[in-house]
Amino acid sequence: EQGALIPDELRPQFVPLRGKVEDFARSDELPSCIDMFLHDSSHSYRHMLWEFRQFWQRLRDGGLLVSHDVHINAAFPEFVAQTYAHDKKTGRLDPQRTSHYEWGRWGYIGFVIKKGEPTQ
Repeated sequence: EQGALIPDELRPQFVPLRGKVEDFARSDELPSCIDMFLHDSSHSYRHMLWEFRQFWQRLRDGGLLVSHDVHINAAFPEFVAQTYAHDKKTGRLDPQRTSHYEWGRWGYIGFVIKKGEPTQ
């Protein structure tokens, strides 16, 4: 059963979708702001990178991007590298402009916690 591990109080917010992710991304069926995205569809480099980019923009501050089978290609580490920003002078990490709080890998599972846009 889909969502079997989701607590009862969170079930009303759970939206299971079946179909091609490309079709959903082009439609209005997806919420504009999501708490979590789990990639476990096509594991081609190109598709994984596309999904990460598509759903990253929908994740809220503190939202979680999770991917299965991150060992299959370089899409996950490449995506994470793109969320970093570096100071042009020092070459060091610029935490104000980097768009994630934390990231990691546990076995074949990768995760990134999104940081919201800086407030002006």
